[in-house]
Amino acid sequence: MDRKSFDSNKRVDKNLKIDFDGWQAPLAVIIFVFMAAAFFYDTPTKAESIAAWVQAAGSIGAVGIAIWVSHKQYRDSQLLESQRRRTEIVKEETEIRAFIQAVYDELRAIWSDYNEHVGPALRKTRDDKPFLYLFPASEDAFTIYNGSASYQIGKVPDVELRRQIVSVYSRFKRLILSLQINNRMVQERIDLDIFEHSSNRSLVLNDKDAHMSRHTNALKKRDSDLLKEINAFFSAADEWLA
Repeated sequence: MDRKSFDSNKRVDKNLKIDFDGWQAPLAVIIFVFMAAAFFYDTPTKAESIAAWVQAAGSIGAVGIAIWVSHKQYRDSQLLESQRRRTEIVKEETEIRAFIQAVYDELRAIWSDYNEHVGPALRKTRDDKPFLYLFPASEDAFTIYNGSASYQIGKVPDVELRRQIVSVYSRFKRLILSLQINNRMVQERIDLDIFEHSSNRSLVLNDKDAHMSRHTNALKKRDSDLLKEINAFFSAADEWLA
């Protein structure tokens, strides 16, 4: 569902504003016809009869006024309800747009930082080599998503865009977890290089490098998957926010 579909689907249903403006005239005509027929059928000649007719006409008029007042009150309440719903819809739409824009800006900033420091180095690393890079990776960087996704993500009307947001953050968090593991392995490798002085030092270091190389492959796979997903999200978000 795109932005235009969202707007059209959230617009207040005009059918809820019931229009009764067409019933008053026919009702008045029917009453007039019945009264005229009754009047000509039994034309009053005595004062008592005339008084009765006047009283009857007054009663009918009072009923008509009561109906009109009731109808006006109903129409006023419907108008107020319609205005209230429109206000709520506009507020919700504004909040959803602000959430998507904030998510977009957050991911742009984090992705830019990642690609400036880590991404290019990781992609250039050979599959059979350890990724000897320390990166201060933390999920705390996802301030917007962690703080508001639980009650905002379900309101995003575009199903695919909603899926992409969840998928991008999920993939990014898995990549960060893998980078944190790699950070520990790099630090262990540095410590081994400094403090390992046994006769089998080369064997120990080679074994560590082989283990880290396998992790490099996992890192590069997560990076590649995220690259595709996040570019698709940026494209879809650009279109939705336009």
